[in-house]
Amino acid sequence: MAAVASSKLDEILSRFGMSRPSLDRPCSDRHAADIALKITSWKTLAPFLGLSELDDRDIEDGKTVRERNIKMLRIWLHQGQSATYLKLAMVFMQVQRHDLVERLCEIMQEVEGPGLNAPKCATISDQPSLSKIQKFVGRSGKTYRILAKVSAKWNRLAIALGLEEEVDSVRMNTHHQVEDACLEILRRWLNGGGRKPVTWSTFIECLDDIELGILAEDLRSEFAD
Repeated sequence: MAAVASSKLDEILSRFGMSRPSLDRPCSDRHAADIALKITSWKTLAPFLGLSELDDRDIEDGKTVRERNIKMLRIWLHQGQSATYLKLAMVFMQVQRHDLVERLCEIMQEVEGPGLNAPKCATISDQPSLSKIQKFVGRSGKTYRILAKVSAKWNRLAIALGLEEEVDSVRMNTHHQVEDACLEILRRWLNGGGRKPVTWSTFIECLDDIELGILAEDLRSEFAD
């Protein structure tokens, strides 16, 4: 299981034009606060970050989920040089939060700016990431908020991606919130849960299937040859 997670981490980093050394530096408090917004359960992460029961009691004092998440990460940051983006990415892989690894990669690109770590222009046979589906910048420079356009048809998208058996459980687990349901379906597909290949080409074909042909054609025109 650990070997699979390690291989998947390298695959994600590669999609962003990065390697492990790119993330092997101390995590900043500001970026930890950014990540805290996206964590759903600090109790899942705390054991992997090496926090103690005493730390847990301190974290519980937070009034909101975000406050507790920030407390957890700030306690972890006090570990000093060992509290790196890479360590955090490895923990996220262990709990199968690949989307948070992608967010860390985006943060490091913001820190570094364009250049050595900038991702290559995507080709239509590349594997997409959740962050790119949420906000895709094509080679023309145009930004597409894809998730916002497909969320209302998430159940049809699930069927098109070969995840029809997941629809009922996703609907129940996300309490009928269409954007959350769409995100969950996409996570499952990106993690290999569907019958369709995980490529941009597959995703765009599915957009055609759910009657979003104009978006599909726009996206096809944005990829490198």
